Amino acid sequence: MLKIKDEYFENIVNSINNRALYFDAEGGCACGRVEVKLSEHLFLSVYRSCRKSSSTPNDKLWHIESAEFHRQSFDFIEDGYPEEVKMKLDKEQERILINALRVQTQEVWGDEFR
Repeated sequence: MLKIKDEYFENIVNSINNRALYFDAEGGCACGRVEVKLSEHLFLSVYRSCRKSSSTPNDKLWHIESAEFHRQSFDFIEDGYPEEVKMKLDKEQERILINALRVQTQEVWGDEFR
């Protein structure tokens, strides 16, 4: 488990609450990824899918995945998927992060469930 230092984690959550981090919303799609650079070779990433995606559960209009860690940014990968780091975010921090993303998403896209 990785626990991000409280002050740095608070900045991440505040960025989400202040909408400084955006998902890609081209064409009315809620799918996208929030990515935070933690160090030169470690990125925290959270993906959100929507009804236009086959990966969204049937009872939901949008869905936020669990946090993942990668060695490279998705912004600089042309083909494929960046190398994943087998690490999990501290459960309490992940709950806080996902909840902040959920609140921000509800404000923009509406209810999570059909």
